[in-house]
Amino acid sequence: MSKKLGKQTYKFNNLISISDTRAIVGPMEGEGPLRSYFNEIIKDDLLGQNSYEKAEHQMCLKNIFAVMEKNNLKQSDIDIYIGGDLLNQIITTNLTARDLKIPYWGVYNACSTFVEALQTASTLLDGDFIDTAIISATSHFSTAERQYRYPLELGTQSPPTAQRTVTGSGCVLLNKNVTNKPIITHMTIGKVMDFEQNDPNDMGSAMAIAACDTIITHLEDIDKSPQDYDLIITGDLGIVGYNIAKDFLRKKGVNIENIYKDCGMLIYDTKNQDVVSGGSGAGCSASVFCSFLYDKLLKKELNNILLVATGALLSPVSTGQKENIPCIAHAVINIKGVFMEYLNVFITGGILCLIAQIIMDNTKLVSGQILVIYIVMGVILTAIGLYEPIVQFGKAGATVPLTGFGYSLVKGTILQVKQDGIIGILTGPLTATAGGITAAIIFGYFFAFIFSPKTKK
Repeated sequence: MSKKLGKQTYKFNNLISISDTRAIVGPMEGEGPLRSYFNEIIKDDLLGQNSYEKAEHQMCLKNIFAVMEKNNLKQSDIDIYIGGDLLNQIITTNLTARDLKIPYWGVYNACSTFVEALQTASTLLDGDFIDTAIISATSHFSTAERQYRYPLELGTQSPPTAQRTVTGSGCVLLNKNVTNKPIITHMTIGKVMDFEQNDPNDMGSAMAIAACDTIITHLEDIDKSPQDYDLIITGDLGIVGYNIAKDFLRKKGVNIENIYKDCGMLIYDTKNQDVVSGGSGAGCSASVFCSFLYDKLLKKELNNILLVATGALLSPVSTGQKENIPCIAHAVINIKGVFMEYLNVFITGGILCLIAQIIMDNTKLVSGQILVIYIVMGVILTAIGLYEPIVQFGKAGATVPLTGFGYSLVKGTILQVKQDGIIGILTGPLTATAGGITAAIIFGYFFAFIFSPKTKK
């Protein structure tokens, strides 16, 4: 089962694998900067239906069926469907579950619904209660706008702090122990917080401090710093909330500025699209993660991300009664797959060592000569650009053997020449390899005292 760390964070003991994802979005989102990452962009946000509510239902259902078909899954292969949306009684997801005929849990945490669903499914998988889960989170601009604010027909103008509800749906297929897929390692469960903000057109300000509280708590719980992550990304604070969160965290001594992004700002071109402060909605973080972020994890352009989805837990009733907006933020850690990486290291290092052993057994070359050959080959292959792909594939399996020493010599030289000019030819190799040389001398002498090393005759 999960292991609790600190106040609100849990570590999963099983490898919770994100086997596949899919994102479908509307026309406005399809014109944004992430358009090339989405699996499907619908041209008509009615999706051939006679109401936007029915269109939202079809969008969610279509997305799930596409994931199932791609992975050759039947309804009977899936243990549970967990999902949510923004409409009353999460009716979009309820109707989807009706059509899927799969055991179902409906969840709601406003715009943080996606991560809440991930957490719920991951907990079931980690406890060995299930083997396969599908989750979704969906929203639609036209349905959410008339439920939470004003009918579209009024043409009401939005203030600068407002955000546009994303028309989109994200779907995730979760399994255990699937090799070479991104995994979920931890979750941090948020707390409902009230910052005395009651303007439904300024949800970013209301949610920002909830996001900060979850980020700070998460880092304290697992004893990490922001620099341990390639990316910390909030669900949908938009421009206003993003700046508040960034400034608040900096004042608390948590500087995430260089690695901090927001899904609500990524999904739209906030300068050239009429979206005011950015995107929001249950489908916002879901669509961004299931397309752009998942692609980056698969390609290993991102290796370790903290996804913090934020939710403004308001309703038309609470707004009408002048209640403050209660807010929450949930977080999960997503990292790239590890099984295949370990295997790649083993294969690469094993092949390099095997070649050296074959040379030793079948030639008269002594170990010192083979050492020089390996270092020179590392230098030559790096210089002509052939060793870098081997390092990307094999990681330590390529950098630890002697060819890796040649690789370090060249990389260090190139770096120092760029920084210091021609003198870098002399300083670069020494700077890059000083640690390795020191370790080799110390451990060489240490083991020479214990064993009796001999040169090949």
